[in-house]
Amino acid sequence: MLENIQTIILAGGMGKRMYPLSTDDKPKQFHDVSGSGRSLLQETVLLAEQISDIKKISVIGNRLHKFHLIDQLGQIHFSLLNNILLEEEARNTAASIFLACQTFGKGVVMILPCDQKISGDFKKSVLKALRLVQKGKIVTFGIEPSAAKSDYGYICENSFHEKPDPYTAQNLIDKGALWNSGIFIFDVETMLAEYKKFHPEFFEFSFHQYPKLPFDKAIMEKTDKLAMVKAGFDWQDLGNWQAVRENSCNQELIDFPCAENLYLAS
Repeated sequence: MLENIQTIILAGGMGKRMYPLSTDDKPKQFHDVSGSGRSLLQETVLLAEQISDIKKISVIGNRLHKFHLIDQLGQIHFSLLNNILLEEEARNTAASIFLACQTFGKGVVMILPCDQKISGDFKKSVLKALRLVQKGKIVTFGIEPSAAKSDYGYICENSFHEKPDPYTAQNLIDKGALWNSGIFIFDVETMLAEYKKFHPEFFEFSFHQYPKLPFDKAIMEKTDKLAMVKAGFDWQDLGNWQAVRENSCNQELIDFPCAENLYLAS
């Protein structure tokens, strides 16, 4: 493990793209979506353990899901229960990452979402990213696109394009753009300086007044400190039913009366 990295797991989403399995009371991150016998949150903690000591892994979640967080994190390691940051309400990822930066104040942080599956040599890619972080960069991992999809951010020539339309996405791919993995590594002081530059209101208000902005649009589309490392690991999106179906070899189509075609593991 890399002892100096603080890993922050984002687990505060409501998972509306995976209804009806995912509900407001128990969103997708608390469900076993991959068929591993563990929830997405638990799988993400195990991934984080490849990089950070268990005592340097923290989870940001919604206070509505406090008991799910305690139950599932406690099944892995009781020390995780001391590292839960509870948000009073969902205010999107820019607020969550700012909260994490304010909490830890300094050092290198890795942000991990809860809706993906990673295998292979993840640590090797992180080590490459750290060399760029030492140069003051905000690093994300690029994933080779399989199609021109609007579900992802695209990284091209040190510029970031969040969820473009399919036509624009294809043009970006033709220029060599990669999908944004949603994983970020940076120095906290560097990140706080970017918040101060682009959204000083985060420093002026309390949490419930923070702008409801995705981190990608609030910071990544604006910063000139973006750097990308092409992923040297296998990456699978598990953020919606279509992605789950595409990344599973054992699926059964289920029709729900209140939703379009949804896919559940058989």
